[in-house]
Amino acid sequence: MNAWSRRVASSPPFHKLAMTLIVLNAVVLGLEAIPSLSDSWRPTFIVLNRVFQGLFTAEILIRFLAAKSPAAFFRDGWNSFDVIVVAVAFVPAAGPTATVARLTRVLRIVRLIEVSQEMKLIVGTIIASLRSLSRLIVMIVLLLYSYAIVGFHLFHESDPANWGDLGKGMWTLFQTMTLEGWVEKQKVTFDAQPHETWIFYSTFLLFTTYFVLNLFVAIVVNNLQTMKEEQQESADAAHPQADLLAQIDGLRAQLDSFEAKVRATKG
Repeated sequence: MNAWSRRVASSPPFHKLAMTLIVLNAVVLGLEAIPSLSDSWRPTFIVLNRVFQGLFTAEILIRFLAAKSPAAFFRDGWNSFDVIVVAVAFVPAAGPTATVARLTRVLRIVRLIEVSQEMKLIVGTIIASLRSLSRLIVMIVLLLYSYAIVGFHLFHESDPANWGDLGKGMWTLFQTMTLEGWVEKQKVTFDAQPHETWIFYSTFLLFTTYFVLNLFVAIVVNNLQTMKEEQQESADAAHPQADLLAQIDGLRAQLDSFEAKVRATKG
């Protein structure tokens, strides 16, 4: 049984089928959100959700049996997430638990990340980048804070709406960093203080838009490359092990056949 489950779980058609089921389930959930269809097709939606629930349960069961052990299966956080989503869906959708049950069904769509290696790689990259990005975010906050203090002293009289206090200044700088409406904001102060405005906005945009944001992209791209290399190394290391397990399963089958023949001969 484990050998069969392992072959099925590792086959490309199995992964494609799982992805297709998730996409179809997402379509059904979207149709349920249309009031006219939700009322007229309610019995159909109930049947379809039960079918999807059964298929997802079978899919997880196959992957569970294919694992070396229960501990190895649950060691993967995505497997634990899948089990929780499927298990909660068995809660009766009535009374106070109805909303929770419906919302949990939406989480099935998130399983596309687990099924798709490309999406899984992107999520892994984001998680791996959080530590470096947190330091970058601290640097951005310090930059906003420092420039907000300078901007308050320079522009609070000529443009109190945007520079009247520290909070307004930091919000104005955040919008400027995202290039949202910064031209209109700098025009207000430019008429009264052209030199200060030009130097202030030019240096701020240089530090944030060109240096800090490009550094943000560089961190993510670097971690993406690292994750790709680690994924490739893991795949290369898994192939010999998978081949060895397949050979062991074949030898076991031959031994079982040989023992059956010996018993038949003795009988």
